[in-house]
Amino acid sequence: MIILFDGCDKVGKDTLINAIHKLTNFKHVIVDRGIASNYVYGKFKKRGHSLKELLMYDKELSKHKFVKQIILVANKKDLIKRFKKHNETDLKLSEIPKVLKLYKEYVKKTKIDTLVIDTSKNSLQSCVNQILKWINKWKIKK
Repeated sequence: MIILFDGCDKVGKDTLINAIHKLTNFKHVIVDRGIASNYVYGKFKKRGHSLKELLMYDKELSKHKFVKQIILVANKKDLIKRFKKHNETDLKLSEIPKVLKLYKEYVKKTKIDTLVIDTSKNSLQSCVNQILKWINKWKIKK
């Protein structure tokens, strides 16, 4: 399975990707930042591929049953705390709400099978369990 992991900076992508790789013995190809992030940051920064082009890629990938995506979100307060803790400078704190809004917008438009997890409301173990359960659901359906 190919899993696209997307979400705002400091939402927990790297932590969850590492945990899933470890627990599945690197069984799946996991891509850190796929179409969703290109859509969000392309629209936000007004650069990159056109939105029409990205949604076309999204539609094409959705035809492949082995391609799935996970969108991680977190509340603004938690993200601000994480940004400050890690001295994150790629995104201004005032820009976080706009980026989160654009991820929500993308989730409504995507055709790819998608799992959305709020890392503010779930522990690391809970997130991992949700992901593994979701992966196994698709494994059974083939």
